[in-house]
Amino acid sequence: MLTPVSPAAALTSVVTATMTQGEMHTTLYLSDPQLEHLGPRSCVDNPIVDAVIKSADRNLISTATTPLFIDTLLDHVRRFHQAQSLQILGDVPDTPCKDEMTHLETVLDRHGIPVDGYDRGNHSSSNAYGVVSLGSRLYRFLTRWIFRHDPLKEDICQSCGSADNLLTPKGTFEGMHRILHRHHPNPPPIASVSTSVKKASGRGYTPAASRTEIPFTPENSARTFETFWKPTEGVDGKTRYWEALVNYDTADLPADKRPSKVTPFYVQAVEEARFHLDDGTQVPVYTISMDSLDNGSPIAVIPGVSALQVRLVENFIEQKLKENPNARFKLSSHFSAVRILKGDTSCEAQGLLKKLLSREQVVLFSGGHTHIREIKNLTEYLKLERTTPLTEFIVPSLIDFDPTHNLKSKLDEDGRALVIEKMTVDKDADGRPLLKIDLEYQGLDREDLTFDFMPIVEEKLAAFKKEHGYQRAKETIADLKGAHIRGFFKRRLKQLGEFFTAGLVPFRWKAFRKFWGRVFSPAQALIDNLTVVSAVQMFNEVKHFVPFLEGILHFIEADQDPEELAVRAQLEGIKTLLQTEYDTRRPQFEAAVAEGQSAAELKAYADLYQRAGLEKIPELLLNLKLGGRARAFAVLAGIDASQEEYEYEQGKPTEVPNKVPVISVRLRV
Repeated sequence: MLTPVSPAAALTSVVTATMTQGEMHTTLYLSDPQLEHLGPRSCVDNPIVDAVIKSADRNLISTATTPLFIDTLLDHVRRFHQAQSLQILGDVPDTPCKDEMTHLETVLDRHGIPVDGYDRGNHSSSNAYGVVSLGSRLYRFLTRWIFRHDPLKEDICQSCGSADNLLTPKGTFEGMHRILHRHHPNPPPIASVSTSVKKASGRGYTPAASRTEIPFTPENSARTFETFWKPTEGVDGKTRYWEALVNYDTADLPADKRPSKVTPFYVQAVEEARFHLDDGTQVPVYTISMDSLDNGSPIAVIPGVSALQVRLVENFIEQKLKENPNARFKLSSHFSAVRILKGDTSCEAQGLLKKLLSREQVVLFSGGHTHIREIKNLTEYLKLERTTPLTEFIVPSLIDFDPTHNLKSKLDEDGRALVIEKMTVDKDADGRPLLKIDLEYQGLDREDLTFDFMPIVEEKLAAFKKEHGYQRAKETIADLKGAHIRGFFKRRLKQLGEFFTAGLVPFRWKAFRKFWGRVFSPAQALIDNLTVVSAVQMFNEVKHFVPFLEGILHFIEADQDPEELAVRAQLEGIKTLLQTEYDTRRPQFEAAVAEGQSAAELKAYADLYQRAGLEKIPELLLNLKLGGRARAFAVLAGIDASQEEYEYEQGKPTEVPNKVPVISVRLRV
């Protein structure tokens, strides 16, 4: 098991890394883990939705082992690279639920790497499955005048197990703030770093307590910086961390209920490293994490930034250049710069963002979301007005072989990787200083696990795959498809009979309207029927998941590690309860389908994971010993599940280079 970082070691990590010329600073970039709550199944957890939204139907084994995969990957990377910081590029939660963020926090606590930035992703903030923004004006209009209720919000709350576990916009900001301040000795309360803004544009802003607009002019630069950028001191008494959180207090209100049209957003800036050159010159390098959900789009996968946010980033850069004209800046967001400019970003904000990216002091841009590996020269691609290349690199997802988007390349890339950034200052042939940034994609494959006991683990894994491999689980719908189709027609005949008895004979308007809204609501009918498909998938997954747990328990017994044995009883209890619930509930579900029960009634059976307590599995697996048989079996099973999922649907992934050409930035000092 991992040894926790001591408090002293954790505290030293919040001191600015001071590097001499030739020394190296290492940052790890992590994106799109999409940690999933294993509670009731929702309308998107099935192959039908997966045909439209890739990675919607994730194998239960790979889902349950994702935190364990991240934990093992970080341990593997840190054995070869001493990372000083971690950058998170969004989509940590999937459903979204509060406990999905907790899984990441557990992993971070075990490794002690300070998080220097966290970009908000579309799988957060009450966004339904990363697609629909539940607080947008358009969605509110639809639920009030068309649907007459909120079917997606109800489904999300059910998928979280309870409304208390739902990750609201304020809850998202609170989780981000908590993760960002894990290593600060005296973190400020989140409310103290928020600024309320009544209205704003690219010209200026009006604070909530004022009637006067403050223009973005050079003479107001210091005032704007003090208003928005809240500092946090490190243990050395020096400030290396700033954050700008706007309208946090009203973030949970729907857009049409907020007193301001300024969308809540959260950006952070960190002095990541300070290079001391041979001639005594200092070169600070800052990283700025932007919020690309800073818009009012009803579609959560459409990115955007406001003119206010771009102005604030520009304000930070200008202030730091006043302190040191040699400062350099790296930008990041969950969505790439290209997607932000093509998304729900106003013409004013687009112009400001392109102007910001054209600054020569901006040396790098990183993004995520697309689950692929990709490198672009933004100077050429966006036709920026700068003389040097600006590299944008995309950090892929850790969850699957099959990328969510293939974009125009049509390449099927193996996404499961983080990015290692090594930054140093060297000299060119003429002796002038160069900032060099070396990027490398690093994954975790079975070849990276080279323990003496691996033949035994592989033998057990091969036997498991033969009887319970992913392709067998993928045959899920065939088990109940015929009965489900017959049940569908039976339900429609029953509803036709109810149509006459409930509302027409005799005619009663209120009863008729209630019946019509319940039976013929297209949105609710779609959600209910897709959830029934997810329930079928769930029963089949459990059939193959119980033997997976038995394999882990077998190797825990073989390891005989005291800390593993402490969780063995909990895993055994969940396995036993899961098998019992499966044996009881599946026949009941099949009978209900055959009887033609309504989809609204059938979807109540999609709670098998919750009844057995499967939401505890991801964190219990983190107790499996590093270098132990049980962990090796679980990690390899997760890798195989992802790979077999991809090969079942697509083929073999394209070979993609891990190394990126070194980025060299001339320092004009």
